[in-house]
Amino acid sequence: MIITNVRRTKRGMIAVEADGEYLASVSEEAWILSGLFKGCDADADALNDLLRQNRVEEAKRHALSMLSARSYTARQLTERLSRKSGQEAAEAAAGRMEELGLLDDADYACRFARELFENRRFAPRRIRLELTRRGISSELCEDAIAGLELDTLPQRAAELIEARFGALDTPADLRRAAALLERYGYPAPIARGVLQNARRGELSETEDNL
Repeated sequence: MIITNVRRTKRGMIAVEADGEYLASVSEEAWILSGLFKGCDADADALNDLLRQNRVEEAKRHALSMLSARSYTARQLTERLSRKSGQEAAEAAAGRMEELGLLDDADYACRFARELFENRRFAPRRIRLELTRRGISSELCEDAIAGLELDTLPQRAAELIEARFGALDTPADLRRAAALLERYGYPAPIARGVLQNARRGELSETEDNL
């Protein structure tokens, strides 16, 4: 196929015609990288490469826009980009963001783990779950959790119960408090100790069921 016409659109794209028919509008970067030019004879592979490169450049632009608004893990960004640009282009764009230092799973894991620990009072088990859901590797999860002040877990659990329930006056209070500590990922020994300190009255029957 002969590239019969190339023109810039009002939106700054490059409109390409082949054999007198409109082929596609691609980014200037994709057009330059293709090595094609007006009047050249381009086979199907060359044209497919042009369209593939255009999808990559489009995904990069979207990635930059997304990262300017908030942080993402590599998996989160790739999944979001793939919905519009396809998996191959999304992976290429995410890889480029990593090369530029705009995408860093280790840094994301440390910052998010600390946010969950300090602001939400989550314990390591729940933090690990939240990080894994976002595509953070097991190794990076453990590194992020290791940087937290884990010796303060009993205090944090007690503060959480105090803030949510105050005194635990009834068996129902105790059960709700126990369920909360379980959801937040506190180890059983810490949960038992905190509940024993926070309860009021004789709740031996409930305690035996924990």
